Amino acid sequence: MLDNISITGITPLECYPKGCNIKNCKQNIQQINVCIPCQKPEMESINEIKATICINKYKLLNTILGPKILINGVIKIKVIYTAKNIEQSLHSAHWDIEFCDFILLDNICYDECNICLSNFFTGIEDICINSCDERYIDLSLLYIICANFNSQLHEKNYSCNHFQDSCSKGYKATYKSNGKNNLNTYYYPAQHYENLDSNNIK
Repeated sequence: MLDNISITGITPLECYPKGCNIKNCKQNIQQINVCIPCQKPEMESINEIKATICINKYKLLNTILGPKILINGVIKIKVIYTAKNIEQSLHSAHWDIEFCDFILLDNICYDECNICLSNFFTGIEDICINSCDERYIDLSLLYIICANFNSQLHEKNYSCNHFQDSCSKGYKATYKSNGKNNLNTYYYPAQHYENLDSNNIK
């Protein structure tokens, strides 16, 4: 069931900000468990897994260790699979998984950060399928969030996606193979795929 699965949503290296570094970024791995809805047939095999990560809102905190950006976002997962039935029909299921994370900014004071914080870049570094059966899928999603600052008030400056726009823009897709020789389709947000279900995907 885990062979020849297409993975969509891993951000290519050339799309990352040039000024992205450990001082203004946060990396994390999110464990995700999803269940095919009972209205859908069981899976025989997974054809494709698609993911995107979006930031919905943030809050700036002044803490004893320095400024922290508390981030609320959503990970969008979509699975296209072949059903375990005589027809071998094609189906899809999707989930919105909320998460909370933070970035510690130890190289900038709180007042300066409050003024010059501009926007965010989010990227997916890897999607690992740990296990699955006819109904459940266990995933690990490795992501990175980078805070962008106004160059007039801070030394770091790079072009990135606004945290609200990054989930709605249609990015051009490129195709490469990952280490498991599975096809990766890069940088389409999940909303793009919600409109692609044809009559044979139920």
